[in-house]
Amino acid sequence: MHGDNKEAHKPEPKLILGPNLSEKVNRILAHPQLFELANEIALNESRLEQLGAAIDKFSYVNWGQAMDKQIEAAYQAAKFGKRDVVLMTLEEIQELRKTELAHLYAWAEMREVMKLHALLVKERHNMMMETEQTIAVTQLVEIIAAVQRVIFKVVRNPEDRKYVMQELRGYYADQPE
Repeated sequence: MHGDNKEAHKPEPKLILGPNLSEKVNRILAHPQLFELANEIALNESRLEQLGAAIDKFSYVNWGQAMDKQIEAAYQAAKFGKRDVVLMTLEEIQELRKTELAHLYAWAEMREVMKLHALLVKERHNMMMETEQTIAVTQLVEIIAAVQRVIFKVVRNPEDRKYVMQELRGYYADQPE
């Protein structure tokens, strides 16, 4: 998947939606990381779900109780010279230890997958900035200020202005007037 010719898999932009919109959409679709990131993020999130489910199945309380029980059984068997019972309880302790190690390894992998996820999200954000799919907060504030200036220039009647502002505020909930 990563070693082949990326040009062969590059989608050809074909959307025609009007001059400005078509250019932006086609630039996004032609971005070399668009589909690669989508697959990587989906795969990464799937693995996070799997690891989370595996981690949730393990309980240190139950594990500790089972371990204590086996250690006590091994001690009692050794005390009374029951070699076969000692060997059997040691095998049980070994299995319990494997279960704990699997849990610890799942947590270790979870940390690594989460680091990768953070990198993928950052790369996705960078791609969105490059293709102008998102804007900076400062740009948004400038847009809001520009809309407000236009409203105050165009809408002369204070009652109409108040109505327009209330309508705009209706797009975002629970904002004071």
